[in-house]
Amino acid sequence: MSIANSVIRNNTKDFYENFHKNSKLSVKKLKTNNFTYKIIFSTIYDFLSNHKINNVLDYGCGVGNVSFFLAGKGYKVFGTDISSKAISLANRKSKYFNLNKWVHFYTLDKFSKLKKTKFDLILCFEVIEHIKDDKKFIKYLHSIIMSDGYLILSTPSKNAPLFKLGLLYDFDRKVGHLRRYKPLEIINKLEENGFTVERLIKTEGVLRNSLFTINGLGILIKFIKGPIVNIVSLIDNITLKIFGESDLIIIAKKNEVTLSH
Repeated sequence: MSIANSVIRNNTKDFYENFHKNSKLSVKKLKTNNFTYKIIFSTIYDFLSNHKINNVLDYGCGVGNVSFFLAGKGYKVFGTDISSKAISLANRKSKYFNLNKWVHFYTLDKFSKLKKTKFDLILCFEVIEHIKDDKKFIKYLHSIIMSDGYLILSTPSKNAPLFKLGLLYDFDRKVGHLRRYKPLEIINKLEENGFTVERLIKTEGVLRNSLFTINGLGILIKFIKGPIVNIVSLIDNITLKIFGESDLIIIAKKNEVTLSH
């Protein structure tokens, strides 16, 4: 069993297949201002405007929305996910968008069997909190990043106001979160395992976090479109400054060090 598989297998494949069981093929291209992906897209866009990147790995790509965002801009992208249902949908969308030559999707099993490839940039959004051995996982990511390559990672924060109020325990259990991180915890974890953290972004205020975590509120997201996105985001940024962040985004550069296993 490869490292790629061994760090994931502690969480059953059935869990993720169940998570995506109701996912359906959507052939609608997401705009940069899409409310759900606005923070991620803007972070990636800002990073790419200052760095030369050739190939990207979207680790935990789901149905491929972030991968398509990058492929549409001419980047060569590999996407991998443990869910075969998600990868099937992503491959169908790739053909529909005619992006086959730019983006390739693989289940984790198939990805681990590919000829060894290293990446200029690895994206790992909302994944590490699902992994039992996060140290081993970081070392694995380090091993498949090019020299001077980068990792952009996001993960839920322990500082989330709703979490500190005890309102997210059921949510975390339901979606398979094994832990959350404080800013210094995730920084230290990355720097102890071969990375230099160049930037940490505290993001997602309590308003936005409520929409994605509290039962019943998620239905409102589909109505947040056009200029309403900027209005809600502005209000959310105010709650972020007052009450603290619910999510962390880290941009880290690979160090050329020999890691012990």
